[in-house]
Amino acid sequence: MRDDYFKIRQEDVTGWTSSRPDRISLPYRHTGDILYHANMLIVENTPYHGDENDMDAAAAFDAECLKELDRSTITALLRILPYRNMLLAGIDLTVTTADGRHLERQITGNVERDSIEAILDRFFSMGAAGLSPAFLSHWSGMYTEYKKRKAG
Repeated sequence: MRDDYFKIRQEDVTGWTSSRPDRISLPYRHTGDILYHANMLIVENTPYHGDENDMDAAAAFDAECLKELDRSTITALLRILPYRNMLLAGIDLTVTTADGRHLERQITGNVERDSIEAILDRFFSMGAAGLSPAFLSHWSGMYTEYKKRKAG
């Protein structure tokens, strides 16, 4: 499995109101995979001033990045895009560091169709809170078309 893939699970959805009116974007638990990617965002965006062969400097750098992670605000949102022929899903990750840096990454999930369908079924059955009426109509129509095509 590639480093940037992880399994998306319904039990890690922490809320059923979309954070955006134009697409399905649900709050997602800070699993180990999410925290790994958040830490990598900090590491990749923090200058390293030591000798790359100096293990003590590297360990100090890693420790400082972990401290920064503890002081940061992490937001993970499950993004699902139902289309007529397929379902796409991933995580929109935002890390806001204590010093005000705003770091973002989109993470691709290892999507099991049944899991994403269960999430969408629950989201739409609960009224698809957070979506504007126009996008509720759009995304529910796409998902309905997807299910009809899947059924054959």
